[in-house]
Amino acid sequence: MSEVALRNPINKTAEISDNKVEVINPDKVSSITTDSPVSLYEHIEGIPYTAKYFNMQNIMKSDSSLVEDIRNIEKTYRYKVSKGELKDSEVTYKDFIKEAEKATDTKNAPDDIKLRKIAKWLSFMREMDQLDEIKQWL
Repeated sequence: MSEVALRNPINKTAEISDNKVEVINPDKVSSITTDSPVSLYEHIEGIPYTAKYFNMQNIMKSDSSLVEDIRNIEKTYRYKVSKGELKDSEVTYKDFIKEAEKATDTKNAPDDIKLRKIAKWLSFMREMDQLDEIKQWL
């Protein structure tokens, strides 16, 4: 006879209904969250993820300067993903924006101002990265 040693005891509960017994293992039941790639969001939903994140879905059709800022944030994020600096996921995107909020001191700013400042800061940081790349060739 073989013996089985369990590291953690499994708490199982049974639900009985209509003479059927269903065993539920709480270790196996968890909330599943999808961490979808942000780069595919616009292709699927028709708007950039940044517009959704900043709750500016309606802006995409009207204010061209905000649309440009949204595109710049998306461009920078995708660039960092393509270089392997970031994983392409919603969680990573949120961390990316939180870092930008911290750098631009816009955590409590209205979304439109936050978006503009973050876009300008990311644009500046992209230029600095390009200068660093040029320096490496000299």
